[in-house]
Amino acid sequence: MATRPSSPRGELGDLASSGRYKRHISADMDVPGLVLGVRVTPANVREYAAAQPLLEEVEAMGFDVTELQIDRGYPSAEAVHERRRRGMRSVSKPPSPNSLRKRFGKADFGIDVEAGTVTCCAGHSVSVRPTKAGPTAAFPRERCRACELSLRCLPPSGLGKITLHRHEALYQQMARELGTPAGRATRRERVAVEHALARLGAVQGTKARFRGLAKNQFHAEACAAIANCYAIDRTLAEAA
Repeated sequence: MATRPSSPRGELGDLASSGRYKRHISADMDVPGLVLGVRVTPANVREYAAAQPLLEEVEAMGFDVTELQIDRGYPSAEAVHERRRRGMRSVSKPPSPNSLRKRFGKADFGIDVEAGTVTCCAGHSVSVRPTKAGPTAAFPRERCRACELSLRCLPPSGLGKITLHRHEALYQQMARELGTPAGRATRRERVAVEHALARLGAVQGTKARFRGLAKNQFHAEACAAIANCYAIDRTLAEAA
């Protein structure tokens, strides 16, 4: 998730489940396999909760995070968007929409964040309005029921509506980038953190060995130090 100022790229690691805990890492993209930070959280905590402590830990080391490669579980973290507003670039796949069998999903609708409109598959557009659930585009019930696509579009409630995420503009940008060869190639660079996670998992194992979050956090940090020895040894051997 972070790097040195001279090599401003890095990754926020994916998670690996370990019993009742999840393991998150930050890794340097310019030194393959080098773990910069590790955070253990309870299994019932959302992934993005680990973003803030991992970013702060890496920045405390003197690293300058200018590009962040993250798994799709982390873009919702406010810590990520706070740094984006300061100029950091974040690279990720957009969150996966809910899978709807034989029905149109959110990805099938045309969303224009700047204009504040949503267009359905039949070509009808409505304005986005603020609601308690967030910015929402609600289609007229009568028009939707009369539409020939209603069986593939309307939910059981009969009310067609699309709710936008507060960072919808970013997610739409991610989706557009993912549709290009260059965008897909950039996101494949994130495989480096998967390798770092695999090495850490090989050292630490897949099951929590202690009771309590603090003990498992300490164990993860110790195992990350061992994994880094392997990474540094491999890097030096390749440079020789």
